[in-house]
Amino acid sequence: MFFLRDAAGQALDVALEVPGEPLLEGLRLTVWPLWWQRLEIGMTSLQVTVPLELMDDADVTVRGVLITLPAPWVVDMTDAVVHVHTAYGTARLPEAGVAQLSTDAGSLLLRLDGSRLQRGMYLIRFQMARPDTMPSLNLWQVALCSETLATDTDRCNLQRAGAAAGATNVRGRAVLTVFALAGFNPTAQPSRSLPAVTAAADLKMTRVAGLPGLLSLVALLNTLLSQV
Repeated sequence: MFFLRDAAGQALDVALEVPGEPLLEGLRLTVWPLWWQRLEIGMTSLQVTVPLELMDDADVTVRGVLITLPAPWVVDMTDAVVHVHTAYGTARLPEAGVAQLSTDAGSLLLRLDGSRLQRGMYLIRFQMARPDTMPSLNLWQVALCSETLATDTDRCNLQRAGAAAGATNVRGRAVLTVFALAGFNPTAQPSRSLPAVTAAADLKMTRVAGLPGLLSLVALLNTLLSQV
C-alpha cells in the first residue's frame, strides 16, 4: 500500500496494489516535507531544501543520498554549489567528493564516505531552475544508497516521476530505500518554516561536478539582488 501526502500531511492519493518499501532495520531516518523559496518575477531559479532527520546513530552503511526531481523539472545548471547544514546535532553529513548531476539534470547525487551517520537533522539545499510547466506527476523521491555505490557508481538511480515511457533510469541495485515526497507549486508560499540552524552547527558547501564556481557566485548575487 502506497500513500501520497501533501506538505500538511493530508492524503492526496493511495495505491492499494503497489507494495511499500521493505523495513530497513538499523536506520531510523525520515525525510521531512520539502521547503522551497517562493518563485518571484525575475528569478531564474529557486532554492529547494530537503530535510533529513536521523533519530539514532545508524547501523546501516549509507554511501549516497539521491534526490530525484519530477520530470520535466531540473537542477539549475548555472549554480554549482550544494549547501549542507546541520540543523541540530553535533555531526556533519560525511560527504565524499563532489555532488553529481544526472545527464538530464533531473537527479542530484550526494556521495558519502561510508562512515557512520550520526543522530541529527541535516538540510540539503540546492537551486532548481525556474520551471515553465508543472509536472504531470508532482512527486519527488529521495533514495539512500548502499555500499554497492562505492564500487559501482551507476547503480544509485531511480526513474523520475512523470518520465516518458521506456525511460532507462529504473531503480538501481544500490538503492536501499526510497522516500516519496509530495511536490509543490513554486509560486506558493511553503506552509511551514524550516528548523533553525544552530550557531554551533557547521556549514559545508559541495561543488557539483564540472560546473564553474564563478557562475555560482553570479547566480547568488542575482538572487540576492532580486530580493531587494
